[in-house]
Amino acid sequence: MELQLRSSQRVSGRQVSTPVSPAYFVQQGTIDWSSLARASVNASVSVLTRLSSCGVELWTLAVAQIILGNIHLSAEGESGISDALAKLHSFGSYGNLMYFGFGVKHIIRTLADSSEGMATLVICSSIAEIHGLAISTQIVAEYAKLYNEQSDSSFLPSARQWGALIQACSGALSRSPFGSVVEFFMKFHPQVHMCGDPKQVARALEGLAKISNGLMKSMVLVGNAECGFLAAIAQWLLGLRVVVQNAAGDVVYPSSGADVDDYHLMVIYSNDPEMSKTISRTTDAYYIKDIAEILQDSVGSDYLSGRVEWETAFRQKFGSSALKLFQLVPSILGDVMGSAAKI
Repeated sequence: MELQLRSSQRVSGRQVSTPVSPAYFVQQGTIDWSSLARASVNASVSVLTRLSSCGVELWTLAVAQIILGNIHLSAEGESGISDALAKLHSFGSYGNLMYFGFGVKHIIRTLADSSEGMATLVICSSIAEIHGLAISTQIVAEYAKLYNEQSDSSFLPSARQWGALIQACSGALSRSPFGSVVEFFMKFHPQVHMCGDPKQVARALEGLAKISNGLMKSMVLVGNAECGFLAAIAQWLLGLRVVVQNAAGDVVYPSSGADVDDYHLMVIYSNDPEMSKTISRTTDAYYIKDIAEILQDSVGSDYLSGRVEWETAFRQKFGSSALKLFQLVPSILGDVMGSAAKI
């Protein structure tokens, strides 16, 4: 059964009077939030039930697909996401009275049915894959404010709604290599992997969205390990060419021989904000500082965490120390790990 209302509304300066669905919102220009607030959307009762079960309002889903759906995913990125979603399963209880996991009626399945919904799903799930819920919510909320800075922010979903949407999308990329790609780029930053300022992360994400839509040619990103997260989005999801430099100016990615001058995103791991100001004189540059510079006390959720392959987990995280342990006391180490797994 479908619930459907009609209303006259103005989006991006154009008058329309047809039923509004999240997949058909205009993706460029500004939004007439007053008209949008009075607009209606179409949704089946089954979709409304799924949204209600995860605490997401239909209005939030519609606005999210306008704001987050303007990022253009590459063909390889969409293929990787589809493969990841295909690997997500649900498990039935006795008599199949209840299901656990990502079932056919999960909200991520609905989002994946449209390009705007897919982009919304990817942004929310990729941010949640690396950050804690609080930081993820702040990043998405700040990105929403950037979409139309002249609008009345009272029409934007609340932080509670953004958090509910992020939680609903969380885990969608758990079976994909995205977390490992983030960890690969973050390894070039030798210091502690702290989260970046959510406002600056959102602005850098906006820059990537512009590049993916052909509105900007390239950008330079200066900052901490958060740049590795954005580099993973640029390469794995958007299909952009990425170059990474360390603070000394040495190119550490890609390998020697590649054309390092032909890039969409250049990442420079440096804590010097003046570097971004110097670079911005010739190109678009963004600086991301540690959240520790904003907050006096850091908690566990302020740290970034990617994923590592099980076969190389110890070597990647503990280096030569892990290799020595495996060589000296392999049986004892195996017993310790086996005992811990039984707890």
